[in-house]
Amino acid sequence: MSNFIHLHLHTEFSKLDGACRIDGLIRQARLYGMNSIAVTDHGVMHGIYTLFKEIQSANKKLDKSEKRMQNCLDSATDEETKALWAKRIAHVKQFRLKAIAGCETYVAHRSHRDRKKDEKPYHLILLAKNETGYKNLCELVSRANVEGFYRYPRVDMDLLRQYHEGIIVGSACLGGPIATAVLNDDYRLARQMANAYREIFGEDFYLEIMLHPSRDPKHSDTVEKQLKVMVALMRLHLEMGIPLVVTNDVHFLRKQDSDVHDYILCVSTGKKWNDADRWTYTHEEYFKSEEEIRAAFATMYTQAAQAYMRVGNLDPGPAGPSGQAVPHELAEDEYMRMVTEGMLNSQRIADSVAEYKLDRDPVMPDFAVPEPFPDEKTYLRHLVYEGAAQRWGSPLPEECKERLEFELGTIERMGFPGYFLIVWDFIREARDRGIYVGPGRGSAAGSAVAYTLGITNLDPLAYNLLFERFLNPDRISLPDIDVDFEDSRRMEVISYVQEKYGYDCVAGVAAFNRSKAKGTINDVVRVFEMPSDVASPVNKAMKDIKGTQFREIFKESRDVKNIYQNSSGEQRKLFDWAMRVNGTLRAISQHACGIIISKEPLTHYAPLFLPNKGDELMAVQYDGKVIEKVGLVKMDFLGLQTLQILHEAVRLVEHTRGKHIDLDTIPLDDTPTLELFGRGETVALFQFESPGMRKYLQQLKPDKFEDLIAMNALYRPGPMENINHYIERKFGREPIEYDIPAQEQVLAETYGITVYQEQVMQQSRLLGNFTPGESDALRKAMGKKLVAEMEKLKSQFVNGCQSNGHPTKVVEKIWNEWVKFASYAFNKSHATCYALLAFQTGYFKAHYPSEFMAANLEVAHSEADKLAVFMQECKRMGIRVLPPDVNESGCEFSVMPNGDIRYSLVAMKGMNGEAMRELVENRKANGPYKSVYDLLRRVSTTALNKRNLEILIHGGALDTLTPEHNRAVYFHELEVRPSREDGQSVSITFLDRLVEFAQKVHRFRESAQDSLFGATALESAISEPPFPQIALPSNPIPLLNMEFEILGLYLSAHPLDKYEAEIRYLCDVRLGELSSNLNAFVGRNAFHVGGIVRTCAKIINKRTGKPYMQLMMDDYSGEYSFRLFERDMQKFEEQIQAGKIVRLTVQVIAPSNPDFGPSVRIVEVEPIEAVREHGFRNLDIVIDPYEFDQGALSELQMLLPNEQTGTTLSFELDDQRNNRVTRITTPTRLSLNAFRIDNLIKSGFRIKINGHSVQQNTPTAVVVEEGFGGRDEVLLEEED
Repeated sequence: MSNFIHLHLHTEFSKLDGACRIDGLIRQARLYGMNSIAVTDHGVMHGIYTLFKEIQSANKKLDKSEKRMQNCLDSATDEETKALWAKRIAHVKQFRLKAIAGCETYVAHRSHRDRKKDEKPYHLILLAKNETGYKNLCELVSRANVEGFYRYPRVDMDLLRQYHEGIIVGSACLGGPIATAVLNDDYRLARQMANAYREIFGEDFYLEIMLHPSRDPKHSDTVEKQLKVMVALMRLHLEMGIPLVVTNDVHFLRKQDSDVHDYILCVSTGKKWNDADRWTYTHEEYFKSEEEIRAAFATMYTQAAQAYMRVGNLDPGPAGPSGQAVPHELAEDEYMRMVTEGMLNSQRIADSVAEYKLDRDPVMPDFAVPEPFPDEKTYLRHLVYEGAAQRWGSPLPEECKERLEFELGTIERMGFPGYFLIVWDFIREARDRGIYVGPGRGSAAGSAVAYTLGITNLDPLAYNLLFERFLNPDRISLPDIDVDFEDSRRMEVISYVQEKYGYDCVAGVAAFNRSKAKGTINDVVRVFEMPSDVASPVNKAMKDIKGTQFREIFKESRDVKNIYQNSSGEQRKLFDWAMRVNGTLRAISQHACGIIISKEPLTHYAPLFLPNKGDELMAVQYDGKVIEKVGLVKMDFLGLQTLQILHEAVRLVEHTRGKHIDLDTIPLDDTPTLELFGRGETVALFQFESPGMRKYLQQLKPDKFEDLIAMNALYRPGPMENINHYIERKFGREPIEYDIPAQEQVLAETYGITVYQEQVMQQSRLLGNFTPGESDALRKAMGKKLVAEMEKLKSQFVNGCQSNGHPTKVVEKIWNEWVKFASYAFNKSHATCYALLAFQTGYFKAHYPSEFMAANLEVAHSEADKLAVFMQECKRMGIRVLPPDVNESGCEFSVMPNGDIRYSLVAMKGMNGEAMRELVENRKANGPYKSVYDLLRRVSTTALNKRNLEILIHGGALDTLTPEHNRAVYFHELEVRPSREDGQSVSITFLDRLVEFAQKVHRFRESAQDSLFGATALESAISEPPFPQIALPSNPIPLLNMEFEILGLYLSAHPLDKYEAEIRYLCDVRLGELSSNLNAFVGRNAFHVGGIVRTCAKIINKRTGKPYMQLMMDDYSGEYSFRLFERDMQKFEEQIQAGKIVRLTVQVIAPSNPDFGPSVRIVEVEPIEAVREHGFRNLDIVIDPYEFDQGALSELQMLLPNEQTGTTLSFELDDQRNNRVTRITTPTRLSLNAFRIDNLIKSGFRIKINGHSVQQNTPTAVVVEEGFGGRDEVLLEEED
C-alpha cells in the first residue's frame, strides 16, 4: 500500500483548467495502492457528489467480492484454507477507497465583500474531516460564491473562524497566503500568517510543500519560486512545529496527458497551439505515484539546500518547539526526513477523515397547517373535497369519490401530502396575484387530487388521464409536478417561495454543459489551425449525425467510420485529438426551470453558487439528476410566453370591448375556433404554428377538441407516420381494424391507432391483467429500453393474455408494435394540457383577432424574427399596424376602435419606460398634446431628453403633431458653433433648438415660484423656435432605415413599396423563408430573392487575414444576412451597397461544416430598376372561351386601363372541351403593379407573367383592404 495520498487535486470541474476525470482517478489510485482520493477544485465543489458516487459504486463491487470470499471463509473446515481466504479478503480490502470532499478556496485580504481590483486573493486548501466539516465546507464555498464573488469566489478570515470545525487546511500553492509573503521576502508576515491559521485550525493546519522539477527553461522561474517557498515552509515547520504535508497540485492524470491539459488551456484562453505566448504549466502536475513524488524531491536537494541558505539569511527567527535553534543549513537527511514526514502526513490526514455518505432520503419541507387541522394529511383531505364539490358538484359522483380515495390513499401511504400542499400554496398565491398559471404540464394532469386543488385545470376523468402515469402506487418515488407561469412573472412566484420557506432553503440547480463531437471537431481545427480541407469531409459526413460520442457515431454512420479508418496525417490527428478531448466540461450554468425547496438550509446538503452576475436566485452546485439522492426536493417552475400573451389578450379585450374573458369558461366545442384550426390559420397559435402542422390541420379539419390532442401527440418524429392513417380513418377512407376486439374500448377515440403512452398502459390491463402499477412499470421499461425488465414483463403479458383467451400470435404482434411505439410515444396528459393552451390562443384569434395579434406583438417586441412573422400575419388578416403616436400609443401595444393596432411607446428600441409612462400619464390627465411645443412644455426634460426625442422622431411618434413636416426637418442643420471643450465645430440642428427651448421652459417654471409674474408670464416670453422650411429628402430610405432600427420593422412605409410588384412577383423566394428554413433550399437550382441592402460591411477574417463582405437585406417577410468572399466580393461590391434595392440570383450549397449550416452563394446581382425595365414583358390572362362573358370583359377593362407603354397583354383561350389552347396578343400596353396583379387574382382571373402561372403570394403580400384604404389608395392616385 502507498504511504502517500494526493490531497491537492483538480478535476474537470476546475472548468477548462483541470483535466482529470473521476473515473480515471479511481483507476489510477488503485493502481498506485492509494486508499483515498481528495478533490479540491478551484472555488467550487461541483464534482464532489460525482466523486462520492463513483467511489461508492467501485466499493460496492469490492463488497460483493468480499462477501463471496467471506462465505467461503465461513464454510472452510481446515486452517490452511481459512488462512488463504482471510489473506484474499485482506488483499481486496486494500482496494477500498475513501472520498474526501475539498476545495481550493480563495481568501480575500480583508472582507470577502470588499471589491478591490488590484488585489489577487490568496489560495487555501480546505478538506472536510467529517460530516460537520462537509456542512461547514458547503457553507464556506456557498458564501464565497454568493456573497464574496469578485473575479473569484472568496472567503475571509472571519468566515474561516466561524466555520472552522471539521475542516483540515493546507497552505496551498504559490498563490497561498504564506507563500505570497515568502515570495515578497516578508518572512515575518509569513510567520504571522502561519500562526493566524494555526490559531483557527489548530492541529488540522498543515504547511503544504510541492515541487515540479521541469527541465523546460520556460518554467525555471516557477521551479525557483517553488524551491523558495518550500524551504521557507520547512523552516517554519522547524520553528513553529506546524506539520508539513506533501502535495502535487494535480491537474491531469498521467504524464502523457500534459498535452490534453495544454489543449484545454488553449480552449479556455482562446489561444492556438503554436502561439508562443500561450499559457502552460510545468507538465509535472500529474497524479504521481509515491515513488515519483519522493524522486521529484530527492533530485532537487542541492537546489533546495541553496534556497534554504538564502531564506535563512532573511530573518533568524526563534528557536524551534524543542528549544533548539533552527539550523542555518539544510542537511540532506533532514531534508528527506521532512519530505517523508510530509508524505506520511498526507496518509494520516486521509486516515483521519471519517467516512460518511452524501445520499439521504428526501426531506419534505414543513408546510404550516392552519388550525384546527392536526396534520398535513387531514388538511389535504379537507382541501381536496372542498375543491371536488366546486369541480363536480355535491353530492359527489361515486366515480369521482372512488378516484379521489385511490389517489389520496396512495399519496398518504407514500408520505407526500406536504408536497401537494406546497405546490397548491404557491399556485394559489400566483393566481391571487393575477399571474397566469398553465392548465397543467406532464403527467400531473392525470391526478384528480391535483385537479381539485387547482394545481391543474383539466378534468382527468373527462379525458381518461391516468394517475398511475404520474405516481406509481407500487413504488415510492417523489412526485414531479411541473408548473407553467407566465414568463415575465415567473420570478415573482419564486420570490414568494423564498420568502415563505427561507432564502437559504430555496435555490436553482446546476447544469453541466460538455463538448459534443461536432463542436469538438471545430475546437481541434481552431486550436491546431488545420486547413479546411482536413475537416470538411468529416463535417459533411457528420451533418445529420445525432450521436455526441465518437463510439456512437461510428455505429451510426459507416461514412464517418470509413473516413476515420482511412485517415492519415492531419486528418488522423484531427480524429485522435477529438476522440481524446470530446466530452470536456465547457460551461456550468443553471437549469432553466428546476427549483429546490428544502426543510433546512441548503448548505446542510450541498454547496451553492450564483451562475451569473446579478442573478436573483442561487443554485445548488450539483446537477438535477442527483438532487433527490442528496435529500432535496426539486420542482420545475417554467416560464411560458403563451400565458403572457393570453394575459395581455384578456387585458386588451377588457379594455377595448368591455368584456372579461375567463379562460376556464371558453367552450372547447367553439365552432369558429375549430374552423380556424381546420383552415390551418394557426400562425402564433401555441404548438400548432409550423408549416407542416398547418398542412395536416387543413387535411384533418378538426371538429372536436380531441382531434387537437391527437395532433399534438402525433406531430413529432416517429408518430408522424400515423398522421395520414389518422386522417384517412377519421373520414372513413381507411378501415378501422383491431387485432383483438377488446382494444376498441381503448383505441376507439383515436380510430384504432395507439397514439398515447396511456393507451399502452390501459391495454396491458385490459388484455394482460396488469395492475395499474405494473402497467406504469411497462410504460417506463419500454420508454427507457430496459431490456431485462421488458422480457420479464413480456412473459407476464403473454401469460395474462392467454388466460383471457387471446391468440398468442396476435399478442406477440401487439407487443412488438408497442416496443416500436414506446420509444417515441407521447404522454396524453401533457398533450391534453398543451392542446388546451393552443385552443385558448385559437379562440382569441378567431373571436378577437386584433387584440390577440397586439398581445403577440407586445410580448415579442424585442424578437425581430417573431415580429416579422406576426406583422405578415397581421397583413394577411387585414389588420393594420400603425406607428407609435404620442397621442394614441400607450406603454403597451393597443387596439384602436377600428381594429388597427397601435405600436407601443415603450417597445421602441432604447426607449426609457419610465419616461414614456410620464408622457402617457400627463396625456391622460391633461388631454392630447396639441403640438411639439405643447409636448415639450408639459413633459419633463428628464423624460424628453435629446436621446428619447430622437427615438420618438425616428419611430414616427411625432408625425401626427407635425403632419406638414417630414422627420428630416428635426435633423436639419441650422448653424455651426465652436465646442466649449476643445474648440471643434459642432453642428446645431433644429432638434437641438427644441431641446434648448424645453430646458428654458422648465428652468423658468422652476424659478417662477419666487416670481411676482408667475409661470405663465415667464413661459410666454420664451419664443418657440420656428420649423425650418426645407425640401423633402430625395431619398427617404435613410429615414426609413432609422425607423426600422427603432421599431424592428417598417410601419409608415417600406423602402420596397415602389417596387412591390417586382419583389413579390419576380422573385421566387422570400428572405424570411431563407432565415427560417435554409435547409429546404439545399440542392435547388439557382433562384431569385430581392430586397433592400440595409447594411453592408467589409470584415477581415482574423484567422486567414482575408477580407469578406457581410450584408443584411430586408424584404416584406424579414431579413437575411449574406456573406461574399474574396472573389465574389470583388465581382459584386460596386452593385451591392447600403440603401440599394437589388434582385439577387442565389444558390444554397450544402454545408461542409454542419455546425454552421448551409451557405448561400450569390450568382448574379441586378439593380431593381433593371428588373422593372425588362421584368413584366407579357401578361397572359387565361380564360375559358365558353364562360367568358361581357361582365368579365367589363371588369377586365376596369382593372387594366390601356397605357401607351409597358407590359404586353395577351389572352390564352383554354378550350378544354376541344383540348386546344389559343394565344391572342393584343395591342394593349399595361403598367403593372402589385395592386393590379392582386386584384386580377382576387377577381378570379388566372394569369401568367412571362409565361409562368402566378398566384397571390399571401404570406408576404400587402393585403388590400375593403375600400382600398391606406397605402393602396396612394398607389391609385399615382396611377391616375
